[in-house]
Amino acid sequence: MKKGMWLIALAGFALLLCMGVPAEAAPSTFCFPGNGGTVVVTSPAVAADEILPSAVSDGYNNNTCALTIKTSITPSDAGTTFNARSITCQGPSVVANGPPAPISTNVLIVNTFPSSSVTLQGIDFAKIDQCSIKATNLVKIVCTGADCPIDITASEIYATTTVTTAVNGGFGGPGGTLQITSNGNTSITTSSFTGGALVKFTSNNGSLTAVCQGGGVGVCQDPTVPPFTPIVLANCGNPPVFPCPALGGLNQAEVKQICIPAGGDAFCDGGSKEKDFIAERLIDLTGSTMTADRHVVIKSDFGPINAAGFDLTITSGSLVMSVNNCGGVAKCIDLAGADLNVNGPVNIFIKSGCAAQGAIDTTNATIIGTPVKITACGTVCPVGGLCPP
Repeated sequence: MKKGMWLIALAGFALLLCMGVPAEAAPSTFCFPGNGGTVVVTSPAVAADEILPSAVSDGYNNNTCALTIKTSITPSDAGTTFNARSITCQGPSVVANGPPAPISTNVLIVNTFPSSSVTLQGIDFAKIDQCSIKATNLVKIVCTGADCPIDITASEIYATTTVTTAVNGGFGGPGGTLQITSNGNTSITTSSFTGGALVKFTSNNGSLTAVCQGGGVGVCQDPTVPPFTPIVLANCGNPPVFPCPALGGLNQAEVKQICIPAGGDAFCDGGSKEKDFIAERLIDLTGSTMTADRHVVIKSDFGPINAAGFDLTITSGSLVMSVNNCGGVAKCIDLAGADLNVNGPVNIFIKSGCAAQGAIDTTNATIIGTPVKITACGTVCPVGGLCPP
C-alpha cells in the first residue's frame, strides 16, 4: 500500500467514527517493504516509512517488520500488544505530551483501562530508551529469537493498578505483574521499575543486569562501596579498606571527586508476592537499591552474582540467592559492602564448583535475617570476609 492510500484509509476510518458507525479495532500489520521491512510511528510529519500513532492504538502484529516508536500512543482497549521482528521505543516523544503534571517527555505507552496489559515482543532485539511502558495489570517485554537481547535505559516500566502518564505515575501502587524475558542478555539501567504483585526478570541463555541507583540529581552514591573512584583507590587501597585515615587529609577538590552522582530519579520496588532475578550466567545488581514486600529470588546457573554495595530491604519475606555451578571462579557471589535487611530467612549458597578461596565475599557487608544461612559448596560461611578463607 502506498503512503497516500494508507493515509486515505486512516481518514476513512476516522470518518466512520464521526458517523457513529462501529469499527472493529485490530492490531496494525502494515509494513513498508522498500526499506528492509520497517515501520516508524511518528507524528505529525509523516515520511515515506512512517505512520501515525493512531494506526497502532490497538497494537501491532507483523513479526517480519522492524517497529520503531518515536511518539506516544494511547491504547484503545485493555489489551495492547506490539509484535514485530524488532522493537525500538525511542524517546523523547517527538510530540509533546499533555497533563497530568509532572508532564513526561518520554514516549508514553500507558494503558489505564481496568485489568489492562501492554506487551512488547521482538525476535531480533528490544531496545527501550526514554519510554514509559505502563499498564494496570501486566507489562510484558519478551525477546524470543536466539540470543535476542533486551536493553532498557532512562525509562519507566510499571505494572500497578494506579498507573498514570505523569512522571512516576503509579510507582509504589498495588497489583500488577512486570515480566521481562529474553533469550539473550537483558540490561535494565538508569530506569525505574515496579510490579505491584510480581516482578520477574529472566535471561534464559545470557546475563541479567538490573542496576537501580535510587536518588535525585546531585545525590551521592556512598563512596565506600563499588564502583570506587580513582582517588579512593589511591588513598585507601585496592580494594579499599575502611575506615580510611587518608581521607582526613583530602582537600575540597578531592572530596568532590568522591561524590559519585547517583544519576537521576530511578527507583525500584514492587513484588508484594515475589521478585525474581533469574539468568543462565552473570547477574549484576552492583550498587542497586531495591525494596520488596515479600520474597526475593536471585538465581544463576553458572554465575557470577555481582551484588557489591547492593541495598535490599524486604518488609516481611525471604531472600534466596544462589549459583548452581561456579566453575571455580573466585567471588562467584560478591556481596562486599552490601546491606541486606530481611524480615525473614536469608539463604545464600553455591551448590557446586566453588573456588578454593573466596567463592563468596561478604567483606564489610551487613546481612540481617532470621535465620541467615550462607554456604559455599557445603562450607558454612560467617558474615564478613571471604569464604572459604
